[in-house]
Amino acid sequence: MFEPEALAGYLVTVVLTIIDVLVAYVILKRFLFKPAIRFIRKREATVRGQLEAARQREEEAELRFREAAKTVDEAKRDASTIVSDARLSAQNKADAIMSQAKEEASGVISKGNAECDRMRVTLLEGMRGEVADLSVRIASRVIQQYMDESRQREMVEGLIDDELRGKGESEITDAGAAGVH
Repeated sequence: MFEPEALAGYLVTVVLTIIDVLVAYVILKRFLFKPAIRFIRKREATVRGQLEAARQREEEAELRFREAAKTVDEAKRDASTIVSDARLSAQNKADAIMSQAKEEASGVISKGNAECDRMRVTLLEGMRGEVADLSVRIASRVIQQYMDESRQREMVEGLIDDELRGKGESEITDAGAAGVH
């Protein structure tokens, strides 16, 4: 079994196998492992670069999102301020318009009252003259033989003045409005 020739054959086979394995290792290392390792390292660098770029894009997106949210919040605050300012302005304008309308209405009422007073005075003066003329005519017919016309007129106007002072102007106005002429 362990013959020297067989042992030498085994030894040669073992040495040749070791040489084959070493040659195969050198060839594989040079032509297969180095390119594979270079490819793996290159791919690893590419993946790390892509991961870093993705992380940066995510940070930029987060930053933009915060800025957009901040801008939206500012826009909401601005819109709220604009709306409240518009409401306040509208209320102020409405108050000013109401105040102006009240002033104008007060002026119109004052003018109307003044016009009514003027018309009442004019009417009273006109009535006074007409009543005096009517009274003079009546009195002149009745007492024509006792007094002259100018004396009669003075007497009637004096009586009318006394009567007006006695009843007051409001009663005369009421009587004038009731149709007494």
